[in-house]
Amino acid sequence: MNIAERLVAKRRGLTSRKIIRQVMAWVLYIDLPWNVEIGEGFQLLHRGAGVIIHPATKIGKNVTIAPYSGTGQLYPMDPWPIEEWPKVIIEDDVLIGVDVKVLAPREGLTIGKGTIIGAGSVLNQSTGPNEVWAGIPARCIRKGPPRGSSAYKASEGQSIEGSDKQAG
Repeated sequence: MNIAERLVAKRRGLTSRKIIRQVMAWVLYIDLPWNVEIGEGFQLLHRGAGVIIHPATKIGKNVTIAPYSGTGQLYPMDPWPIEEWPKVIIEDDVLIGVDVKVLAPREGLTIGKGTIIGAGSVLNQSTGPNEVWAGIPARCIRKGPPRGSSAYKASEGQSIEGSDKQAG
């Protein structure tokens, strides 16, 4: 467990959460509001440098986020009350690559269980389970069985050409 993950785990205390959030922001360049729900097994790769998480985000179990990635609103200048902010739900076993931007439209978005978002992508729509998304804007480039399953290992040798959608 790296220093960023330890700070995330300790941010629950009422007296220390403001101090810990400031340390995370000033030293590690991480903005992770205290009200973001985070499941067990959460990982920030490379100490989470540059990760920014929107307050209306819920993170599931075993989620990994690479540096310089973040979640937010697709239209941040719209004057919405806090209660109406678009929700970003990141389900279990998701991998978000380096420099990924997850931008929720007005209705919010969900990243399905086991989904992988490729480096440098801009995701602005919900995904299904066990998909690989990449590009600007991100598109589904592969659908398949859950990562780590025997069916996934057997399909690793297949090319992307066999998927339903192609990156444009």
